[in-house]
Amino acid sequence: MIWPIINFLIFIGVLFFLLRKPAREFWRNRRLQISMRLEESARMVREASEKHHGYQKRLNHIEEEAGRLVEELTKEGELEKQKIFRETADWEKRMVGESAKIADQEVRKASAALQKEAALLATEIAEKLIRDHLKEEDRHRLADGYLKRLEEIQ
Repeated sequence: MIWPIINFLIFIGVLFFLLRKPAREFWRNRRLQISMRLEESARMVREASEKHHGYQKRLNHIEEEAGRLVEELTKEGELEKQKIFRETADWEKRMVGESAKIADQEVRKASAALQKEAALLATEIAEKLIRDHLKEEDRHRLADGYLKRLEEIQ
């Protein structure tokens, strides 16, 4: 019964002798692979952490940026509102001025038309009065005076 144990020990010794280099190589390669994977994992964790930090920073700045944009847009809106009010006031002044000019022109036209009408009426009334009150001898005297003046001019 000892021979099977001796055989077994010899078998283990031969296996150890034959598999020593390949086993050593296997474990060294395995250690290197694990080491490389750990380094790669650490690098990926660092990169992810940096990205996370960058995103967090951007997120914090986005809130600030949003607040700044709201302020800026509010100021621009206020400026635009003031501009519109100024333009409206300027337009109103122009319209009032133009309306006053048009009204003055219409008053002048109406005044000229009234003066013309008054002159025509005064002429008609004067003609009528002259016809009604002018006698035959006055007509002869006016005609003679007119002819005398014509002769003097020529």
